[in-house]
Amino acid sequence: MKEEIARKIHLLRKSASMTQAELSKGICTQAQISNIEKGNLNPSSVTLFQIAQKLEVDMNYFFEQKDNDSGRVSALKTMISSLKQKQEYQKISSIIKRKQNRLLFTSFDDEQFLLWHDALCVYHLEDNAHCALELIQNALDHEVANKYGYTNRTIEMLDSKATFYCHLKQYDEAYQVYLRMLELFNQYSAGRDAHVTELRILFGLAKCAHKIGLARESLQYSSKGEEVCIRNKSLYKLGSLLLQKGRCLLELGKRELGLSYLYKSKAIFAIEKQNNQVETVEWAIQTAK
Repeated sequence: MKEEIARKIHLLRKSASMTQAELSKGICTQAQISNIEKGNLNPSSVTLFQIAQKLEVDMNYFFEQKDNDSGRVSALKTMISSLKQKQEYQKISSIIKRKQNRLLFTSFDDEQFLLWHDALCVYHLEDNAHCALELIQNALDHEVANKYGYTNRTIEMLDSKATFYCHLKQYDEAYQVYLRMLELFNQYSAGRDAHVTELRILFGLAKCAHKIGLARESLQYSSKGEEVCIRNKSLYKLGSLLLQKGRCLLELGKRELGLSYLYKSKAIFAIEKQNNQVETVEWAIQTAK
């Protein structure tokens, strides 16, 4: 077991383009990492936990008796997904560009995962939404519905595609993508955090509908999103949804009601300490007065 842990730490560190000194920082000495990787030192449970956190994997990975390549691919996917949540796209790019890593991703599902994250890196690091759109479409072309229907990854990839379209101000196209996401969500999505996905979709629809002149539709999606927030006791996207609803009501000639929603939006953003958004709402209020 000590040798297997040593092998996995070494491979993951190399896959993440991390030196022994970088891995050891805040955990132990570089010499200790070197001895762990050589199998000369068995790390304590605390040290192993800290190493797992630094390598963005679950500690249980070191004890799993999986096929070497499939286990490593699973660990790399976990690492990349964790880095994505932190928006550390430079690190993701370093991992997926390493030839030895890409050679491990051999299945149809693996290829799709790589294309999707290639697209995200191109968008965030190179500011190239056109290229990102080509890559994400290639990833979506790999989509195959399993016996349970579409996976959550499908909706996540479509969300990336809509984001790229919005960046290019192609709101009609983004609106159609969000409609497709809502269709898939209504058919297949479930789980404890399903409301977070639903809110992301509803806000995207509200925003894009407003951009293309569909104020009534935008109001409907904003109101639906507000209902989802209340039902789930969630503040996620609530400030933005209330702001969008207020703007739509103002455009539809309902000034007092519209202003009331702007004030509600401002209060939510203040609670969340989103100062830039508070200023945006204040400007909208002054303009409406």
